[in-house]
Amino acid sequence: MLTIYIFHLKVQYKPDYIKCKKVFVYSMILITFVWLLKKKEE
Repeated sequence: MLTIYIFHLKVQYKPDYIKCKKVFVYSMILITFVWLLKKKEE
């Protein structure tokens, strides 16, 4: 979680901030989705 926060802070200083934020959000959704699927399997 802390690494994600640091990554998020680094992204804020980039000019393509919006693009990076989109990627960040999509990866978070993907991670959550995969986590939910794994939880279902158990």
